[in-house]
Amino acid sequence: MTSTLKETTATRALAGYFGPAWPWYGVNLATVCGRHAGRVRQAWYAATRRAERTSYQTDAILQEVRRVRREIPGMGTHKLHNELRMFLTRHHIKLGRDRLHMRLKEHGMLAKKKASKVATTESNHPHYKYPNKVKNLKPACINKLWQGRLCGKCLDLYSSGH
Repeated sequence: MTSTLKETTATRALAGYFGPAWPWYGVNLATVCGRHAGRVRQAWYAATRRAERTSYQTDAILQEVRRVRREIPGMGTHKLHNELRMFLTRHHIKLGRDRLHMRLKEHGMLAKKKASKVATTESNHPHYKYPNKVKNLKPACINKLWQGRLCGKCLDLYSSGH
């Protein structure tokens, strides 16, 4: 760029839109917007203001999400959206659950899914463990040992052959 062409926000945005061939010297913003983008100058500046407002709102929302997640880590998007309702209302931000999910995904802040684990018997519980009365029992024939039943504090074993 030459020193005669001031670098403005609009110029930087046009350079990003049209690539390294920009700036076209002697061409003003209104001509470029009208000819190439199908917009008028007012629409260009409205889009710029909208982008700035969205950026500010996103920063505020992500900061609030970090604060909530510090207290309750791993909270999903649905519950997080319910927690943020008052914040969004107070700051006049209109944001639905799906848009919140999209913003969290863009910034890598989605809650991590817990690894699935096979549910088995919990042997290390703090409760009293009753002894296994049939551990060393070798049934001599079929139906020698029927079943075990846990009732209250006793373990009743029913066997067919006495």
